[in-house]
Amino acid sequence: MTYLHKGYVTSEVVISIFDDYSQTIEEPTVVVLDNASVHTSAAFQAKLDEWAERGLCIYYLPPYSPELNKIEGFWKRLKYQLVPPDAWERFSTLLNNLTSALCEIGEVAYLPSLYNYAE
Repeated sequence: MTYLHKGYVTSEVVISIFDDYSQTIEEPTVVVLDNASVHTSAAFQAKLDEWAERGLCIYYLPPYSPELNKIEGFWKRLKYQLVPPDAWERFSTLLNNLTSALCEIGEVAYLPSLYNYAE
């Protein structure tokens, strides 16, 4: 599942995504995260037990290990290969191109911040 959001990514945004995702899983699932502040905030940490009860466990990468974070390479490929350069000129065009590229990988969900832009 891919979640798309327009605006700053705060702990509250990430928590809402994990709350939603943890309700959709059907078997024990591990999500690997870096140590970004949105992933390590007190509010995020307070939700770990609740998510674990739903079968969602969080594993943190060692600090300073971008080579282990697969999303870094994927975002680079998405930015420079999968989305055409002219898509970056308008937000609606970028959103449509990102949605198309991400739908080829799996399901995409818009967070409320994007409802006004989704076609």
